[in-house]
Formats: sequence, C-alpha cells, structure tokens
Amino acid sequence: MLGVLHTWSRTLIFHPHIHYLVPAGVLSLDQCLGHPSPKKFLLRVEPLGDRFRNLFRALLLKHDPQALAALPPKIWRQRWVTHSQPAGSGQKALQYLSRYIFKTATGDRPVSLGSGGALLWPYRESSTGRQKFLPLQPLELIRRFLQHVLPKGYTRVRAFGWFHPAAKIKLNRVRALLRQKPLLSQAEQEAWLGSGPSLDPEAPALELENDSMPLCPRCRIPMRWRAAWRAGETPPSLAPRGPPSKPP
Repeated sequence: MLGVLHTWSRTLIFHPHIHYLVPAGVLSLDQCLGHPSPKKFLLRVEPLGDRFRNLFRALLLKHDPQALAALPPKIWRQRWVTHSQPAGSGQKALQYLSRYIFKTATGDRPVSLGSGGALLWPYRESSTGRQKFLPLQPLELIRRFLQHVLPKGYTRVRAFGWFHPAAKIKLNRVRALLRQKPLLSQAEQEAWLGSGPSLDPEAPALELENDSMPLCPRCRIPMRWRAAWRAGETPPSLAPRGPPSKPP
C-alpha cells in the first residue's frame, strides 16, 4: 500500500490524518495473485478503527509513556474514525494525493489584504461548496503554516509491500500477473531488450516460422526450447530450435 500524511484542514488548522491507497488483492505465498476483494468493499471500518487505536496506544506506551499518561482515558474508550472507499484503478486517487505532496499547506494560492492588516485566506466551505475568506493576522498565518512543516528526516510518503523501492522484483511479478509491462531502468532495458522486439502489448505479432512454436502471451514473441546440461558437462549448442518430437 501507499501512505500519504496530510496534516492540514482547509483553514490550515492542524488536523493530521493518513490516506492509504491499498490494492484489492495480495501476492500469495506461491507468487500468484490471490484473495481479491469485491469491487466496492475491502475492510469493515469499525474494527479497522479499533485495531488502529489499540496499536497506536501500544506504541505510545512503548516509546513515550509520559505522553500517554497526559492523555485523557476516554480517548481509548471511544471509536476512532477510519474511512474506506473504492478508488477504481487508483489514478484519480493518486492525482488527489499528489496535491498534498508537492503543495504542502498553502500551495501557490493568492492571499489578499483585508482590513486592519489582516490577510484573507481563501478556502472552500465543505457544507456549501462556496468559496470564503478567513481573516488572519500575518503572524497567525505563519504559525498555522509552520505547523505543517515536517521534522527533519520525516517523510510525507511511505510505501509498503510490493510498492516499496526495495521490492522491485515483487512489483514486476505482480505487473506480469496483471499483463503489464515491467518497470525497467534504462540499463535493464538495454541489457534485456537490446535492439530486439518491443514489449509493447500493442505491437503487431511476429510471423511464426513454424506453426508449432507457441507465442508468448505477453510479448507475442515465439517461445523456443533450449537445452539444459549438468555442471561439468560440455554445453550443447544453444541455437533456437523447435519443441522436441514425441517418441514413437
């Protein structure tokens, strides 16, 4: 899954929460896709909120018990808010989350000058959808903005599972199961493909020299048999050949 930290509201109030983009399936132990969820359901949000609350309390107890003691006990007896909804292919969800990565809290929106030296912060009201202006003194606007500057070394985006940068092999395995092109670096493309045929699924299929040679369902290139040999033996010729004939 992909997690994006979002700390501000439309009026720049400190409101930390995390958006997760989660694939609706898993890579099973036999390296196949399994357990696909229904299109409009992933998890029940009530037990998900309870689980998150309990894990949060356990980690707080381990790493900062003083902060845990300063919180009112009712926090741990009430339901924590979680929300889950289908995101289709995820493209629109990624576009939505990208705003929180590159624009931070203010972005490039214009701020006009109001009466009494106040700055008019533009925002859209959730209930009506209308644009409004919030008057803020300059120091108050700076204070609200600085609440959302992350500490040094803290990242706003975290990737888990096959989305993690260190799990490129698993990611390409999933892409292959979904009949998508692998993600290759420039060096890998030159080493694997060279000047050979493209892996583009829209590329025209090659003409077979032998009708008995099956086509690869992904790249549409004829699949050929190659010989195998044991260590210490003289390797046979690796020239492409057709499938072995059946014994009489």
